[in-house]
Amino acid sequence: MINGAALKVGDVYKAGAHIISVANTNAGKAVKVKGIVSRGDEPVLEVVSSFLYGRTFNDFHNTFELTRSPDYIIQSPAWA
Repeated sequence: MINGAALKVGDVYKAGAHIISVANTNAGKAVKVKGIVSRGDEPVLEVVSSFLYGRTFNDFHNTFELTRSPDYIIQSPAWA
């Protein structure tokens, strides 16, 4: 649950999911998926699930990981 939110009877929810990483490991291809349940525009629940395709993969060009970085503000120097 996000920020102590609770699911309530009668409310309307929508759900979505996206892949956040695909990685080749010694055990196989590891895939991580994040699902989000929202009430209106506010997310109320996040679920992250991982699963493994068990065999050897070497297609490293198909692997990725999405990361979230903090926003930075870069101010121009006084001499610019």
